[in-house]
Amino acid sequence: MTAKKFDSLLILTSNDSLRKGLAIGLFDIFLEITSAANPDEILLSEKEKDFSFIITETAFENRKTEEVIKELRVKYPLAKLFIISDRTDEAEMIKLKKLNPQKIYSNLFNLKKLINDIKQIYEN
Repeated sequence: MTAKKFDSLLILTSNDSLRKGLAIGLFDIFLEITSAANPDEILLSEKEKDFSFIITETAFENRKTEEVIKELRVKYPLAKLFIISDRTDEAEMIKLKKLNPQKIYSNLFNLKKLINDIKQIYEN
């Protein structure tokens, strides 16, 4: 029996190793995975694409985190949002929580936990 495949995933991180690791770790549970290093590659794209899940980091070279995530929310309002943050200070966490993600992970997160969190969304 084949496992259920979820729709589409966007991985948005400038960290090549993280981007590739997430894509490899999640390729068997998504029908389509798109990854980008720069948020403008996705936000300014005229391609009509819809993502059911978005995994994004918080450190963008030329853009503010809140601005990028708000734009992602407008462009993909139904997407489940997961944030990977390299900052753990309380003020930053409060800002991130206001963006209403499904979950926030520290940069040193467990991929298996992330996969289980994604699967739970579809099971509920």
